[in-house]
Amino acid sequence: MTAQSLGEFVDTLCRTGYARVVPDASDRRARLVVPTERGRDVAHAMNTLVHELEDRWRQEIGGRDWELFRGALIKLHSPARAITSQ
Repeated sequence: MTAQSLGEFVDTLCRTGYARVVPDASDRRARLVVPTERGRDVAHAMNTLVHELEDRWRQEIGGRDWELFRGALIKLHSPARAITSQ
């Protein structure tokens, strides 16, 4: 993600009420993006839905297969994360 894209994303989060930008008390040059109450509520709701989905998948495919599947997803995510953070 480019710095410009990230800035546009943060602007959208702020404009829609999910986050706000505040000065960083430890570094006057920096700004922090923090969730608003609305943003925290949405994050909580999303986490709840993800846990419900994971529980349903675990029940459908069984504990061992679920752990293998989840492990594979984590492995797939790790290289992508390293690439996008460059």
